[in-house]
Amino acid sequence: MEAVLALLGFTTTAGIVWNSIAYAAAVGSIAGLFIKERNKHIRYTLFTVCGVALAAYSHLFLHSLLFSTLQVVVTCSALFQLCKFEPWRARVSLTLLTGIALIILILSGNLNDVWGVIGTVGLVGIAVGLVLFPLTVAYLLLAAGALFLVGYALETAAWVFFALNIVFALSSIIQWYLLYKEGKSYVA
Repeated sequence: MEAVLALLGFTTTAGIVWNSIAYAAAVGSIAGLFIKERNKHIRYTLFTVCGVALAAYSHLFLHSLLFSTLQVVVTCSALFQLCKFEPWRARVSLTLLTGIALIILILSGNLNDVWGVIGTVGLVGIAVGLVLFPLTVAYLLLAAGALFLVGYALETAAWVFFALNIVFALSSIIQWYLLYKEGKSYVA
């Protein structure tokens, strides 16, 4: 049992606190996937609150610029939905935010190794998927981005993001398949 707790990061007081917050936020984010469209304000509130918690965890505890930047992009996307931004404004804002995120990652040297590139490709896949939503192809981009991030999380031992991105990849693939089966090219 001690080995599992150590693997998951529950070894110090700070590790226990931050990982507890992060795992709770991950569970909240996953729960948001199952909230029906008619309660989307609850879904986006959950995504926003959990995203802020995961961004803080990424930045303050993991010291991962890539995951904290990703969480800022994802959280802003949820916040734009919560605040009912016009779709074109949300798309433009997310596109600009993604561009800024890439510049920050490049200038910080995050793309100096293969894993930094893999993680950044994952961030871009998710960001472009969010921009293209409600097109069903967005789900494929979200899934691909999440799978790249699974690899990056495995390499960096960011277990919260490893598990979270596996669930998001599977969820996106299932959503795409259900829409594809119905012959829909966009989410109504």
